[in-house]
Amino acid sequence: MRVITLLLLLAGLGGCVTPAPKTTREFRYACAEGKSFVAVYAADGKSAILRFPGVADPMVLPRAISGSGARYGDGTTTLWIKGRTGFIESGKERIYRDCRTD
Repeated sequence: MRVITLLLLLAGLGGCVTPAPKTTREFRYACAEGKSFVAVYAADGKSAILRFPGVADPMVLPRAISGSGARYGDGTTTLWIKGRTGFIESGKERIYRDCRTD
């Protein structure tokens, strides 16, 4: 009887330890000068993957502290997002400006 009770208890707990499916959010940004990029944001908010037209390897940027909006950066490249707008800096130069998601 104890074995059956234990099995029923474990079966009931199985649903509690199953992790929720991970999802990402993907946004396409159109920027000034005809530039564009795609940002894929991790479900946990800890990173953004940037894909650029004509560039084979995506860029992964970890989440960084931001006073307003969201900021992702690796110390060299920074993606700033607020609402549906944003920009990308490399060093102190804005390389993608006036970006908007569709």
